[in-house]
Amino acid sequence: LDLIRLPPREAIRRLVHYQFDYEEAHPELVRLVSIENIHGGKYVAQSETIQNLNVSVIDLLAAILKRGRREGVFHTAIDPVDLHLLIIGPCFYRVSNRYTFATLFGRDLFAPAVRARHKRMLADSIIGYLEGTPPPAKRGARAPRNGQGRKA
Repeated sequence: LDLIRLPPREAIRRLVHYQFDYEEAHPELVRLVSIENIHGGKYVAQSETIQNLNVSVIDLLAAILKRGRREGVFHTAIDPVDLHLLIIGPCFYRVSNRYTFATLFGRDLFAPAVRARHKRMLADSIIGYLEGTPPPAKRGARAPRNGQGRKA
């Protein structure tokens, strides 16, 4: 995905889009994870290999977040594992609950228009959260003035 070379916002957007598409393209993985959770995670606990699979994405998210804060783009402090959960949760849910959601709400989550809207909404929401509110001005800083020289 070459996320390190992208500006922070674009890197997060690309990662969200990738995860969104990946979950949809691999419903068998979603089923396996759901079954593993039914069993209390006891099999994944026995595999060091599986446990280490997500280390690289967490490190990547940490690097993107750090760069985004350094560049003044991201203002919200968030743990990279929490951000990973924020990204994968909706991606996973729309695959794992596709049929019950359609039955209960009459909406096919895989319909092209719905899919495109949700993909955009998820990326926009996560980026908006990360951008947050800029920190207040430092003490002693002058208040901004309007064009007539008076305090705004």
